Amino acid sequence: MPKKRRKHTKNKVIEVQGATENNLKNVSVKFPLGVFNCVTGVSGSRKINFSK
Repeated sequence: MPKKRRKHTKNKVIEVQGATENNLKNVSVKFPLGVFNCVTGVSGSRKINFSK
């Protein structure tokens, strides 16, 4: 574990608004930049799809 953790800033984010693909129904989320982000879900739920 690091002795000092980085703090995220609210103005540096990637924002997704109204996502509706892959079983999502109008989901909006903000991911802070400069820190570790993890998206989880059940097996086979197509959490990410770069083929489109």
